[in-house]
Amino acid sequence: MLPGESIIHLVDLIGFGDSPAPENWPYTIDAQAEVLFDFIVSRNISDVVLVGHSYGGGVALMLVRKMLERGNSELIKNLVLIAPAAFPQALPFFITLPRIPVIGRVVMAGVSADFQMRTTLRAIFRNRKAVTEERIGRYVANINRPSHRKALIQTARNILPDNMDRLMSEFDKIQHRTLLVYGENDPVILKENLERLSRKLPRVITKKIENCGHIPHEEYPHITAGLISDFLQEALSIRDN
Repeated sequence: MLPGESIIHLVDLIGFGDSPAPENWPYTIDAQAEVLFDFIVSRNISDVVLVGHSYGGGVALMLVRKMLERGNSELIKNLVLIAPAAFPQALPFFITLPRIPVIGRVVMAGVSADFQMRTTLRAIFRNRKAVTEERIGRYVANINRPSHRKALIQTARNILPDNMDRLMSEFDKIQHRTLLVYGENDPVILKENLERLSRKLPRVITKKIENCGHIPHEEYPHITAGLISDFLQEALSIRDN
């Protein structure tokens, strides 16, 4: 998919996937972005194509702001945002529930992970054929671990950054070429917020995938990969010219 020779770093955010879920970690967008900042800078990784989805898209935007402030934003060459969380809005049920004191923790612990994930994925996927048993199993494996379940609850409670207003006001300072991809039928991120972000980012290319919900890269992986590949091929042609 990627043009030329590329190294892909698949980074799970703290408390997600195969990353650790420490007990007393803050689980904020700012803290997640700081970890990614250290990852990139400590390894002197350059020409970065930074990809973030949903909450991870918010983390990506926060990371770019940090790098702009610290004078090393040139390490990032292109930005790919997939249904990113960028503006305040009503939160979906699977984020709202864990935020409720006591009740959220009780429900998260008392309701089977399989039921939680099956219900959530069917709600946020438009392409129901993509909600396979294998996919459900992967999500279940993550929240079945008590440490990761606690991390999810803390992430939900800290979902809105303290400096949200400042972050939003600085989107127009992001001069990186950006690909914004989202599903036409996304039930999680408000369409007006995605369109608003498209207007705010100076060098954005926006692509909407029809009959698609909140996770385009899982509902239609080949279409999403093709959009990213075309975007990067264009970036190479611009650089070569």
